[in-house]
Amino acid sequence: MSKLRILMFALFATSSLLLQGQSYDLWQTSSFTWEGANSGNKAIWKPDDKSNNYILNGVNVQISLKDSLGLNTTTTNPSEFNDFTKTNTFYGRANLALQIKSQTTRQPVCLEFEFSHPVVLKKFNVFDIDMLQSGTHLPSTYQDSVHFSAFDLNGEVPLTLSYLSASPSYTIYGQSAKANYIAGVNGDIGHTNLSGGVLVTSSLPISKFILCYANGSEDDGNSNSHAIKIMGFEYQEALGRIEGTVYDVDTNLPLAGSELTLVDYNTGNEITNKAGENMKVTTIIDGHYIFPLLPLGKYRILQINPLGYTSHSDIDGTNDNMIVADIDVNHPVSLDNDFYEVMFSPLPVKISAIDLYALHNQEYRLSWTAEQELNNDFYEISLSHDGINYKTLGKVNAINEPHTSYSFDFTLDSKSSKAYVRLAQYDIDGAYTILGVKTIVSKIDGDTFTFAPNPFSENGNIVFNASNENYTSYQIYDALGKIMQTSFIPTGITQHTLHLTDLSDGLYFLVLQGINTTKSLKIVKK
Repeated sequence: MSKLRILMFALFATSSLLLQGQSYDLWQTSSFTWEGANSGNKAIWKPDDKSNNYILNGVNVQISLKDSLGLNTTTTNPSEFNDFTKTNTFYGRANLALQIKSQTTRQPVCLEFEFSHPVVLKKFNVFDIDMLQSGTHLPSTYQDSVHFSAFDLNGEVPLTLSYLSASPSYTIYGQSAKANYIAGVNGDIGHTNLSGGVLVTSSLPISKFILCYANGSEDDGNSNSHAIKIMGFEYQEALGRIEGTVYDVDTNLPLAGSELTLVDYNTGNEITNKAGENMKVTTIIDGHYIFPLLPLGKYRILQINPLGYTSHSDIDGTNDNMIVADIDVNHPVSLDNDFYEVMFSPLPVKISAIDLYALHNQEYRLSWTAEQELNNDFYEISLSHDGINYKTLGKVNAINEPHTSYSFDFTLDSKSSKAYVRLAQYDIDGAYTILGVKTIVSKIDGDTFTFAPNPFSENGNIVFNASNENYTSYQIYDALGKIMQTSFIPTGITQHTLHLTDLSDGLYFLVLQGINTTKSLKIVKK
């Protein structure tokens, strides 16, 4: 199980939503489909069903029929045509027909959709919203009226209703769609006609969605068969993230080498996020940790101290090695889950900075500054491609003088997508300490680029191993997803300078965009 930091570029694989200053991450679109569809979950609704539970991409969708007046058509209460509410019926494959009777106007039958995790409704279509006026068969007269509502844990959430045609057969009144009544004009249309289709969406996460179907107020209120077509729908799960920093309480400087694990609040089991990544990380030189792409809920953050440190406190003031973090629709991002540690005994070596930057091609330089050294024998530099198994690249002998700067040049031995460089220190008696781990992103879909120096103080350079032909622009985001800078990237160049003096010290994400690709890289300003 990897203990390395989860890179934040995974966040940019999702879309995002800003609400009340909080940034949701929206997981990939889930397509809920009905029986007879060519793909998806192909949910079945049988004639006498009242409730069914369907699971799609980790979200339980519970659909329940609310029919207190017994108006829904079933095998014991069929329509005049001897058919019923079900999938794969007179509307064809991959659709649910909601069919009801009525004895007077405004008698609703409702379907409730409950989601186990908050979702944003992207596309919910209802068709065949029309009016059949008095004809030769009077009991068939009907006027469709459909009302939509949605809720989260705090109350009602607004929905948006949109016409699918410039000449609709119905009118939208707030969150209702009612078939138009024109005296003496029959408004009956086919179930594939866009004029009778409405699109329902939500811009905010919801936990429950309710559709209520009834005879309209201008109808005669007596029908043995009227129906609407409910098609498959799309949603995106709203996700959050948890992050914080581990500090040395005496110096207030961030600490590398602290291991953090995210576990379920109730079971204590280790968590994998929506992308299947293990939520277990080890801090590097900036002391920061991030658990991204998390289903909303309650978690525990467990922390193990770096070598030579003991627990002092954490942000919640209770267990010094555990913090409870709760992310919900009001607070999808939990920040500043910080731990404070104190040095158990003076370490023989104290490092103030570790930097890794590209020289050219696959050549890199690792540099660091030792503010103090005592009985230090040498430094060891190791390389890993999986973050678990390391091999030694070389050693640098210690000078054992304060404020000494060191560097080590090396060539990356393969063009894998990611590599990790570890710096360790060995005492004369053989004891050792891991001082930090730096990450190299060396190959991006055939077009290699690096950013140097990283960390940077004023300006930085995007360096391409070959002339840039793939990327047209870049953006720089802060840790909350706010765009701080954006500009174009010329083609045919091997280096592009970014002027970053206006940025405050901290963590940022450099995102390169092209016609067919988007890639990102974590950068730090000091």
